[in-house]
Amino acid sequence: MRAYNDGRYLETDLELTQEHKGVSWGFVGGGTKTSSVLRIDENGKWTESTQITSGSQPSRNLIELAVSLPGSSA
Repeated sequence: MRAYNDGRYLETDLELTQEHKGVSWGFVGGGTKTSSVLRIDENGKWTESTQITSGSQPSRNLIELAVSLPGSSA
């Protein structure tokens, strides 16, 4: 996967999750590591979570989001 920001980009591997119902990716740069998982369930609800680790600090949640289509049963 290639992600762009302000004329720069990074490339990272995009992998199917074990249950094949989502994808995961991440990157390491400048002492920071991220790990993200995106899933779309059978009702069309999209969830995404990202963990970040900086230096020797413990990992922490950076993003938790859920998106549902209007009128869905999510």
